[in-house]
Amino acid sequence: MKRLIIFSAVILAMALLCTQVFAQEAVESKYGVKLYGKIKADLSFDDSTVSTGNYGRWVANETTAAGKDVDAMNLTASETRLGLDFKGPDYEDMETSGKVEVDFFDTALGENKAQLYMRHAYAQVTWPDMDLSVLAGQTWDVIAPLNPTTLNYSVMWWQGNIQYRRPQVRVTKGIDLDNDMKLLFQLAAARNIGDAATAAGTATYPNTNVDTGVDNASPIWEGRVALSLPLLTEKMSSFGISGAVGTETRYTNAAKTLSQDYDVSVLALDVSLPLVEGVALKGEYWSGKNVDAFLGGIGQGVNIAPTTGVAREVEADGYWMACAFGPYDDWSFNVGYGVDDPDDADLNAAARTENTVLYANVIYSVNEAVKVGLEIADLETKYKPAAGAAATKGDATRVQASMIYSF
Repeated sequence: MKRLIIFSAVILAMALLCTQVFAQEAVESKYGVKLYGKIKADLSFDDSTVSTGNYGRWVANETTAAGKDVDAMNLTASETRLGLDFKGPDYEDMETSGKVEVDFFDTALGENKAQLYMRHAYAQVTWPDMDLSVLAGQTWDVIAPLNPTTLNYSVMWWQGNIQYRRPQVRVTKGIDLDNDMKLLFQLAAARNIGDAATAAGTATYPNTNVDTGVDNASPIWEGRVALSLPLLTEKMSSFGISGAVGTETRYTNAAKTLSQDYDVSVLALDVSLPLVEGVALKGEYWSGKNVDAFLGGIGQGVNIAPTTGVAREVEADGYWMACAFGPYDDWSFNVGYGVDDPDDADLNAAARTENTVLYANVIYSVNEAVKVGLEIADLETKYKPAAGAAATKGDATRVQASMIYSF
């Protein structure tokens, strides 16, 4: 009975504490913190086998058993997101801040047992008078910073859009020019994330227990220069050029005395252009090699020829463009197209050689917090045929409906 009383008292105290916290307008900590996020439910239908199901990357080869035209439905809440923005303390002309953000896309235990999946976790020091900041932690890559507005979680990754999130140390410097123009310079030393084999001959690299990013002692270097200015409307247009270079290392024997290096490189252009009031165009073009860690090359970075065992970096290029309309009252519309195109000569038979998507969506704001949306996308993935065989591909129409509560 005594334990029951103590347990009840603890539960009551926790309930009162939670009531007090959530009754406030903002979550508070020693230096102040703002809670934000969204609850998102996604219902999708595919008329062919699409990877991964919960979001669309590429379509399976329809000439294989795994790629037969089989209708599929997915229903998930994994893109639900929670974030905390921290601010302070400030010291003289220096400001400090931080961010922690997670979603629930780790579904290793099952779709109804999703676990936290880190998106952002960084600290930042800023000197506003100098327009200078230093960031340390995990956040978006410096390169190719734009994303289209899609209901599909993967925002055209592997379909022409590259960049992701990774640990890094980043310096950002802004310079104001005449006529409301501004230059932005960014440089980052980022975590080298490579490929890992799980069993001999079954993954990109034929040796076991290897992460080619970890095994290399140098980071991935990323940089970007951008110019922003009012051009066609009062809203700012921006034009950027960015790139990344690095090296992955693969040990070729168990003793780790023999190794082979593979280059990582990419050059990207990005444009964000408001055309008229309520209409904006944006897009990116990129070209590089061994860019699977940036979600390019349709997930193919280094290829090993099955007959010779010779490995080579997969060269690839791609682009995407999207146009946003609105909001018009409570309605917004988006259309876009993207292509990811690895070099066929760098790939073996049955590898993915081209991946495209054409999508359109409409999003309606029910009120300040709730939005509902419908998106239709046409996905097509081409595969390299065996010598003398006909070309193969997979295509699918994907219909996705979403409900989003933002807070």
